[in-house]
Amino acid sequence: AVVPCDGWRRQPADPAGLWIPPSPNLPTAATALAYCGTVLVEGTALSEGRGTPQPFTLIGAPGLDGEALADRLRLRALPGLRVRPAVFRPDGSKHAGRACSGIALHLVDPSAFRALPPVLEIFAFLRDRQPDLLAATDALDRLAGGPAMRAWCAEPGAAPADLLADWAAGHHIYGDRIAPHLLYPRAP
Repeated sequence: AVVPCDGWRRQPADPAGLWIPPSPNLPTAATALAYCGTVLVEGTALSEGRGTPQPFTLIGAPGLDGEALADRLRLRALPGLRVRPAVFRPDGSKHAGRACSGIALHLVDPSAFRALPPVLEIFAFLRDRQPDLLAATDALDRLAGGPAMRAWCAEPGAAPADLLADWAAGHHIYGDRIAPHLLYPRAP
């Protein structure tokens, strides 16, 4: 049986609040919020920061122009997010023991942050400037729920907004379908 909790509300996790890690790779609330988008990096040649203290908020690879990528993301003024260039050396997983140049994602407003737009900007940057590092695989299809993202990654000049718009319609249909089954109202 499912027992509803009194007074519980659906809202983003507070990065400064109490956090009990559900996995060693989700050590903070910020990593869990970023994971919703940055898990897609697993389907590429980039490191998603596994093997560091900041998995899913550190993204990079040997040879990546982290400064240019950080500049691109800052120019996009993505809500709830600050980005800085970073160099890290994962202890495990992809690029273990190698210096990776890339970015660090800092969630400054969890309620405004959306996990997919920064990842699509990262993929668009790679597609246009360093396609060997994108190297989208079948794993990306599994993570993204189908081939649409990999096809988008192969389309020169495709804008992140195009893919997000395609997915928004499906998101609303899904939301309407599950609404009767939700125990708690949606967050404002």
